[in-house]
Amino acid sequence: MPRKLSREIDDAVQELINNEEREQEYMTLQAYWAEQKAEGGYERAVGSVRRWLETHPRFPIDEYAALIDVTVPEFEEIISLIKEHPDWDDEAISEEIAWY
Repeated sequence: MPRKLSREIDDAVQELINNEEREQEYMTLQAYWAEQKAEGGYERAVGSVRRWLETHPRFPIDEYAALIDVTVPEFEEIISLIKEHPDWDDEAISEEIAWY
């Protein structure tokens, strides 16, 4: 019985591996989740810059940018957008940044 189940599982896995349509669906989902993860990271970066402006604006930009894993130009662009559009939320600002 265990061998039969094992064989059925192996067959099902091989069928999925050989199914190009399923492979394309999987790759599309992977790309979607990677994009979602990146967007969440961008929003967190904007939130971090916003907190920096409110609490530690004397902390050197280059050092803080490195801490939150953004480039100095990205950091400066975020600051500019926050000041230009104080009513925008983190998501709206992250959508406008030219991420490098």
